[in-house]
Amino acid sequence: MRDQQDGAEKDAVEDGAPAAPRPWLFVDVDGVLNPDDHTLPGFTVHQLSPGGHGPYPVALNPAHGAALLELAAATGAELAWVTTWQEHANTLIGPLLGLPALPVIPLQRKFSGAVFKAESVAAHAAGRPLVWLDDAPFAAARDDPATLFTGPHLVITVDARLGLREHHLAQARDWLLPRAPRPGNRISGGTRAAANGGGSPHAH
Repeated sequence: MRDQQDGAEKDAVEDGAPAAPRPWLFVDVDGVLNPDDHTLPGFTVHQLSPGGHGPYPVALNPAHGAALLELAAATGAELAWVTTWQEHANTLIGPLLGLPALPVIPLQRKFSGAVFKAESVAAHAAGRPLVWLDDAPFAAARDDPATLFTGPHLVITVDARLGLREHHLAQARDWLLPRAPRPGNRISGGTRAAANGGGSPHAH
């Protein structure tokens, strides 16, 4: 009986190791999934009316949805929207990309209407590792970007004209894989898209 208890206590100690924090994979819509150039191959232009406003032309490539899901599955990352579309990203954008409903990060705003995206991302991440895909991640930031994030992070700036490209996904995958929760590690809290183009990472 005591041997069984000793074994159970040992398992409890091993199982009680600190939970591996699940990385975030934050994604913007305009300039990332909806590039400025609506004539790019693989994209379909949709007329969308968020909240009854518009319609606005939005160019989307369904391959991006599959690639983001594959990336999240391969790395254990949690996909989430960081976009001024807010909940409309789930109702209007996601279904056209084959994405399920995702968490939506609330955005801080100032009186002028400008959005403090970087501060919103940092506050929501709460120290968890993160990759953030955005065309202007630090626009209107109140604070020094170097001081915003308390955990490991990779901020990938996407060229708004071309949107999300293959090498952005490869950068995200390479950064996330070493931080992916492994079998036996408890978790707390498709990488290949049709694309080529430019972007710059901001990693720590």
